[in-house]
Amino acid sequence: MNRLAQFQLPGGTSEVEADPHAFLYWPDKGIVVVPVMGQRTGTESGALVLRLSGNAFTELGTNLAPARPGRVPGPFVRRALVIGDELWTVSGSGVMVTT
Repeated sequence: MNRLAQFQLPGGTSEVEADPHAFLYWPDKGIVVVPVMGQRTGTESGALVLRLSGNAFTELGTNLAPARPGRVPGPFVRRALVIGDELWTVSGSGVMVTT
């Protein structure tokens, strides 16, 4: 297996590190979605969306939920899936659709 590209989220971790089922690659769009916990503006959880082009990632956006009072992270995004042309994320608080 060859590494095509890598991306680092400073202070971040992902369920993908322990469970490859949490990784989503959407080949039609060249998009990678990874559930993350990060510390950009405090403790956050959500999904990181990247575009893979050639041998580089470009960050398209993050869907990060801010920390709750007391710095307790919001419900962790556990999985992402594609239905039609929509990106669905599943967390402890429910399902969210991004078009």
